[in-house]
Amino acid sequence: MDERRCEIRPFQVLDAKLQPIIGSAGVIGAEELKQLTDVKPTPESDAQGVIASAALDREWLFYRKSALTEWTYISAISRSQMAKQSAGIGWLAFYACIAVLFCMTIVSFLMTRKLYVPVRKLYESVRKRETRHERTYDELGTIAEEFLSLRYAEEHLSHQMNSQSVQLRDLFLIELIQGKLQEREIEQKITRCGLSSDWKQLCVMVVDIDTLEETRYNERDYHLLLYGIGNMIQEIIPRNRMYHLFSFQHMIVVILRFDDSSKDCFLKLLFEDAKHIQKQAGRYLQLEISIGLSRIFLAMSRCADAYIESVEALKYRMRVGGSALLYIEDLEPSHSQPPTRVEEHKRELTQAIKSGDETTAKAALHLLLNDLAEGSRTHRDDRLALLLVIMDIARDVLGSSEAALQFATEGKSLQDTIMELKTAKETEYWFIRHVLTPLGRRYEERLTRQYQTISADVIRLIEAHYDQPVSLEFCSAHLHYSPDYIKRVFRKETGISFSDYVAHYRLKLAKEWLAYTEMSVSQIAERLQYSNIQNFSRYFRKMETITPSEYRSRFQSPND
Repeated sequence: MDERRCEIRPFQVLDAKLQPIIGSAGVIGAEELKQLTDVKPTPESDAQGVIASAALDREWLFYRKSALTEWTYISAISRSQMAKQSAGIGWLAFYACIAVLFCMTIVSFLMTRKLYVPVRKLYESVRKRETRHERTYDELGTIAEEFLSLRYAEEHLSHQMNSQSVQLRDLFLIELIQGKLQEREIEQKITRCGLSSDWKQLCVMVVDIDTLEETRYNERDYHLLLYGIGNMIQEIIPRNRMYHLFSFQHMIVVILRFDDSSKDCFLKLLFEDAKHIQKQAGRYLQLEISIGLSRIFLAMSRCADAYIESVEALKYRMRVGGSALLYIEDLEPSHSQPPTRVEEHKRELTQAIKSGDETTAKAALHLLLNDLAEGSRTHRDDRLALLLVIMDIARDVLGSSEAALQFATEGKSLQDTIMELKTAKETEYWFIRHVLTPLGRRYEERLTRQYQTISADVIRLIEAHYDQPVSLEFCSAHLHYSPDYIKRVFRKETGISFSDYVAHYRLKLAKEWLAYTEMSVSQIAERLQYSNIQNFSRYFRKMETITPSEYRSRFQSPND
């Protein structure tokens, strides 16, 4: 055993009067005893402390005076020994700190590696998305930038989705009012577009600007004005009555709903909202607008009929003037429909104009004017009905009812011109001269331009794909017209059939290749889509009276 560990330190025990009881002699001197005399323990705890020995210059005296017996226990230790023990304790603490630091370093390294794995995976995935792959040491910054980029992309995509959802709703409702959807499709698209299916009554409102004349606006402002009026409508009509609003054919179409079954209450609110809309448009935009209201209906499938009713109601503003609020039931009997024969003769007249059949067109016009006169109550009604028919025919033939406004004469408006017509004979003569003939001419010009465009596109396809199986079906897939229509238009415009044109164009190429290239006859035949060289030679001989080889020899002959 180590001798230093077996060494007994000097000690001494003193009684209450500081008389030695037991211990080593000479441990404490008089000076130390004097200091101990002043030490008094408290009743609750012992008194203890350290005294530097005066007798032994290199020792420290550690004492403890008992509160119970007032005995004093003294232990002496040399300063060098205490310094040595303190140094050992210091080294032990140092080594312990080193060990703890090493362990903490290992643990920190392992924990850091474990925590860094997801960060590294994120960084690697970010680097795969980047176009540049150089290494960066700010990995967290790179990840943060990518997250910001993804967040921006998400917001942008969300904005696009919201805007497109509005466009999809508009498209669905436009198809609905055009009568293009079946009832089952309507239910499916209502759910798909996120529209409400909770209503008890519905109504279609159509809002139209009366005129831009004598206002501060022009035609370029029309769509912007419709947008402004649409915003006004959305602010005026409460959300619980607004089903959807969209623009169609230079008008604003509003589908309104009501959650109560009271028709009178619904109509009262409709008229109040309509009057408020007209008032706000006049106040803020200085515009006169007319509003047409359809009959109240229950099923969404009746939207097409309701739209027609609201548009028909707007047509009556010619009788009542601008800023009109027109409800279809106030203008027509509940079950009134346009005379069947009028619609039939109008379709016949439209078809005759498109086909260029002047005789049939005049016959249909004569019958149409007779039917209009029989179905109208007054001369004014007759003329207004004629005006509507002209606008409908112009829209069907030229695609726009605005074209009818050009049929006016002597600088007067079309309406004034029609109102001044007095007899049926005069009306028929005016219609033939100022409507029928110009309309047919303009349709023919439009058709000619269309034919020229189609024929030019077909020729471009043939010249670009001559080395492929070019057919009418091939052109139909590219131009989105039926093969029969392309065939008819091409022959009418070029004076030659489609197949003959293809054959002639390939023959032209064959002659050029025979004359100016070293391609063999079989290579030319294969490239020009002939099944074999015999067919090619046979067609070439038929058209040129000589074989391809003879043509090449003759063309390349020095005596030629």
